Amino acid sequence: MPSGGDHRRVAPPGGVGARRRRCGRGARHAATGTGRGGRGGGRGRGRHLAAEGVMNAEMDRIEARAHEQLRVLRRASTELDEVRVAVSSPDGAIRVELDGVCALVGLTLTPAACASDGAVLGRRIVDVCAVAAREVQARRAAVMERFHAEFAPG
Repeated sequence: MPSGGDHRRVAPPGGVGARRRRCGRGARHAATGTGRGGRGGGRGRGRHLAAEGVMNAEMDRIEARAHEQLRVLRRASTELDEVRVAVSSPDGAIRVELDGVCALVGLTLTPAACASDGAVLGRRIVDVCAVAAREVQARRAAVMERFHAEFAPG
């Protein structure tokens, strides 16, 4: 044991685990029936219950609206994730596929496309990708328009 004094634990007043009893307004009012907890008087109790009912109804409305907005948000997110666009060149020699963020996820070249000059082939691929990107943006815009129309407060 360390030197320098007595290091014993001391129990709180009233013994180990004793709780302090709260005295004051709550007990007095409960005993007289004129406030919290009592049965008598009940002054304002009806108004309190009515206000509580209004608050509960309002909270239920807010919660329902939040759930609906979450459903709309999740659906829009899923729709945006699922956007895929495939476009082919007019002669069918080049086919590209873009995802919802315009990333190239597929490229198909026919032997005829590969027979052309590399610079020409590169320009043609970029041109087909540009057409596909415009389509991706149009589809994303349609999803976002629906989202904004459904998500708007109302």
